[in-house]
Amino acid sequence: MPQRHARSLQLYKNALQFITCLLVMTLLTPIVNADALPQLTFKNGTLHVKTAHGQGVMQLGLFRLPWRPSTRFEAQDFVPANDQPNTWQMSYKTGYPETDAVTPLTLNATVEINNPKRLTVTYHLRSDSVNLDEHTKWMGGAMASMRFPKDASKRQLTYLANWTRHEFGGVPFEVSEGTLYYYDTKDMRIGIYSNKSNANWFDTSSQNLGPTRVDEHHYTYSFQLLLADPDTPTNALGALLNDRPLSVKIICDKAYNWYPVSNAPAKAKVKINNVTAVGQAFEAEIGVRDFDGKIVYDFSERLNLPAFGSKTIDIQIPADKRNLYFVEASIHENHFEVFDRTNLAIVPDFEFKQDGKTSIFGIAAAWPIPDQDQMLRLIKRMGVRHARSTILPEGQFPNWLQANLHTNMRAKVNPTDEEKKQIEQGLRDMLAKAEKYNADHLEFANEWNMSHGIGKAYLAPTYVENYLTPLDNIRKQTHSKVKITMIGLAGMDSGFLKKMYELGAWDKFDIINLHPGRGNYTVDYDPNGPGMVGSHGNYWNFYGALRTMVRLNKQYGEKPIILSETYACTYPNSFWEDTIRNAAENVVLTNALAMAEGVQRVFWYQLNDSVWWKRGGVRHTDREFYFGLLNRDLSFKPSMMAYMNVAEALDQATFVKHLTFASDDKAKGVLYDRPGGNLAILWHRADGYVLTEKKKPFPSPEPWQDTWKTKVPMTFATTGDTVTTRDALGRTKTYSTTNHKVQLILDGAPLIVEGLKFD
Repeated sequence: MPQRHARSLQLYKNALQFITCLLVMTLLTPIVNADALPQLTFKNGTLHVKTAHGQGVMQLGLFRLPWRPSTRFEAQDFVPANDQPNTWQMSYKTGYPETDAVTPLTLNATVEINNPKRLTVTYHLRSDSVNLDEHTKWMGGAMASMRFPKDASKRQLTYLANWTRHEFGGVPFEVSEGTLYYYDTKDMRIGIYSNKSNANWFDTSSQNLGPTRVDEHHYTYSFQLLLADPDTPTNALGALLNDRPLSVKIICDKAYNWYPVSNAPAKAKVKINNVTAVGQAFEAEIGVRDFDGKIVYDFSERLNLPAFGSKTIDIQIPADKRNLYFVEASIHENHFEVFDRTNLAIVPDFEFKQDGKTSIFGIAAAWPIPDQDQMLRLIKRMGVRHARSTILPEGQFPNWLQANLHTNMRAKVNPTDEEKKQIEQGLRDMLAKAEKYNADHLEFANEWNMSHGIGKAYLAPTYVENYLTPLDNIRKQTHSKVKITMIGLAGMDSGFLKKMYELGAWDKFDIINLHPGRGNYTVDYDPNGPGMVGSHGNYWNFYGALRTMVRLNKQYGEKPIILSETYACTYPNSFWEDTIRNAAENVVLTNALAMAEGVQRVFWYQLNDSVWWKRGGVRHTDREFYFGLLNRDLSFKPSMMAYMNVAEALDQATFVKHLTFASDDKAKGVLYDRPGGNLAILWHRADGYVLTEKKKPFPSPEPWQDTWKTKVPMTFATTGDTVTTRDALGRTKTYSTTNHKVQLILDGAPLIVEGLKFD
């Protein structure tokens, strides 16, 4: 046989063998369609849930009301529901306690497979003769058994939220969609959602579920089981829960989305998930802007995703210099849209040289999110050297961070002898805790001056006689060296401070304390009659309040002043709060003017957007939620960039004087001396002291929109051939001088300048 024919025959045999093997492998591989449903089996009182592939997901069955009178419900059988596809009924046997039983009670559960990735379990608790409305507290402690695969991670928790457009074109915001628990295995992410569950009540085999009233004889408990691939963003599970076909998530691999200055670009990803069993076609758009509004990344493309499919889009952003980028990824089709937002920060390293004892920079509230080490790394880079309270466990404060202690109680007017003993013991415990933490000072009581009206000093006698005086006496008895800081006043309440002085409080504490709340006014606004109770502008302002406190402090007997809560609230689409851009500017001016007035400590409230009772949760209608320097997702607000910036600028600085200009009385400034030369902070009030117009609705501008209308050129003398400026975020520009003069453009935003000459 010719050689070429032998070679051809061998190639034919090899091809036939490959096709045969491929056919056999295909026949042996299980075929599971995208719309295949989870498997349910019931055995020995336990319902086993498995994926369509047969992988174990969870086991459930036992249901308990564990609080006295403790009652158990054990699953007995599991049968298909009549005329309801993919739905089953699980019946229970009730086990009553020997005494005090609430009886009769019956429990059954409905199990429904909603789609291949979602299953709903609803428990029905009933009693024909018992009024269950009288037992709601007891029923609130219900625990449902939930067991997960042995290789599953520990329970993780996230607060779901959905980005929402403002109806009048203002700044978008997140709206809460509840709490999600989830467990990760090698092959899947298992989500559990129950909108009335107490997150703190769980163990390795059960989770609390909260009751929902149907009527006085019928209450329900429910949860939803969600299945996804292990790397699925949790907001995709939120989309699955809320019947949104698609989700989009911006993912960064750096804590706080905080990147160093580098020639290499900062990288992030956008992940899009189809959470339905059918294909989806849609428009995808990704845009990235800097603080000036310049678009540095732009993506727009029509995409298709198969059932339960996903797509990842890589983005790169310049990281060669300090900047803050605003990222939005959106997907839409017809009238449907979902989107995600976050910020990416590019920040250079900086080593603070100022002794922590003389630094003014402190944090009023912070939580170890994502963890303690990352939080400490961040606040150290911020320049924070003082914590208002015990934000770390005892013994874990680093040597660069000074602990203090802030505590509060519910004020008791005219306490009984027994209540006085309880108060004294509470004060002793506070002082002992402060000693354990080596606290510099103990700040007791918070904003009691607001009770019964600001300026009326209703609780001043109670504070001085029943709390401050006993605390001072305990300190003397125990020879404690912890300083006492007076109650933090909400705004400059001159009436409360005066009443305290008249009651003899002045010798019982060491440090004056003010919370200079502020509305829609610039930080340097000092109206006529500052500190007087009247219109909002005359009370809720920063500089007028602080100057009044300084004046009264000198009048009554000068002591160190701290501001234990300062803020720049960014509650969106409200004229009374700062816009996101104004907030950054006001962070700079707040700290700069506080130093100028000789304030000893400025404690910023707070590190990240959150509410104290749900750390990391969402409450979009609560202005307290928006006091953070970080967004809820822990990305930098412009305010965080500004905080780092002003802390760097004032490192080792001492105040010299306020700057005035004969040629323009609306030009403002403060001058500081530093080891490397002087530093000035300049601004101009051509546009006045009111930041925003009072109107409803008020659509807040986006942070990259500069709202200062008037730009004023001014010429300054210089010390050398160049002048360096920094905006509120710390972005620098260098100007060459002509005949030792330079022209700068001023507006309402603070400009930090090095290299100017002042007489």
